[in-house]
Amino acid sequence: MSRVPAGSTVVISTGRMDDPDQWHRMRDGYSASTTYNHTWDEVASFFAGLEMVPPGLVRATDWNAVTPKPGGQSRAPVYPLGGVAVSGTSDGSL
Repeated sequence: MSRVPAGSTVVISTGRMDDPDQWHRMRDGYSASTTYNHTWDEVASFFAGLEMVPPGLVRATDWNAVTPKPGGQSRAPVYPLGGVAVSGTSDGSL
């Protein structure tokens, strides 16, 4: 974060799979690159020292700060996890 200008918006999203057996099968069959299945806490740690924008770290399909989210969102074991935060200002405040 030392290279990110103060007041910058930081967006992080990552795939998440809650079923460990399914995760291992997918990982073992995917050879295009290294894959990671970060926990919610690990992804939250990427935002350390930043001011999270509501609703914070959520399933990316649930992240919508301006308009209501559509109903009937799937609760599948595979989903994008994401959040938005703002880096501190030059005076050290968020």
